[in-house]
Amino acid sequence: MSEHTKDYIDKVISIGDYSHVLFFEVLGIPGRIANSPIEAYGIIQEELSEKGHKLILISKKYSDEFPEDISDINLSGDKIVFELPENGEDEKTGIADKIMSILGVSNNEY
Repeated sequence: MSEHTKDYIDKVISIGDYSHVLFFEVLGIPGRIANSPIEAYGIIQEELSEKGHKLILISKKYSDEFPEDISDINLSGDKIVFELPENGEDEKTGIADKIMSILGVSNNEY
């Protein structure tokens, strides 16, 4: 992994259920486990007050409960909340492709 990519990963956190967070931790991205949409929302609020993470990856099964709040956060410009579908939910673009796109890695590089 290049130093440039590592700098980006240090600014990313994932929020979701155990398997969602584990998937990202295998890639080197830290995460926080939420057991419900309400818990995920609380974690997002905590992350908004922190300075470190700029990109919050959240499981869509949780973010679907508060889409207006996600839009407001994204419009504020300070941080980005990116909703990721569960495996099999988005047939056109797989989760691996979305992750690599977020990290700025082209399909030719992996």
